[in-house]
Amino acid sequence: MFEGAYHQVSHLVATKEKVETFVTVFDSDKKDHILDHVNHSFDSADSNASGDLIQFGYDLIKELPEHEGSGDIFEEGQPKEPTTY
Repeated sequence: MFEGAYHQVSHLVATKEKVETFVTVFDSDKKDHILDHVNHSFDSADSNASGDLIQFGYDLIKELPEHEGSGDIFEEGQPKEPTTY
């Protein structure tokens, strides 16, 4: 993927069948330059979504092999407590 890039979930769509995340990939957390737009689909049967759906989307993405070792960068106003599903 893009080493050192900042991935921001721009929106998430959840239905009975699937959860789809739409992600904007920036060069850094300063978000000066967009590198890519990607989306990921997950089977809703494998997911237990509740609470903060955007955080849920980040958590699903971090389970993908290409995002192994990814960490969170909290923006102003974003809760820093772990989300329980």
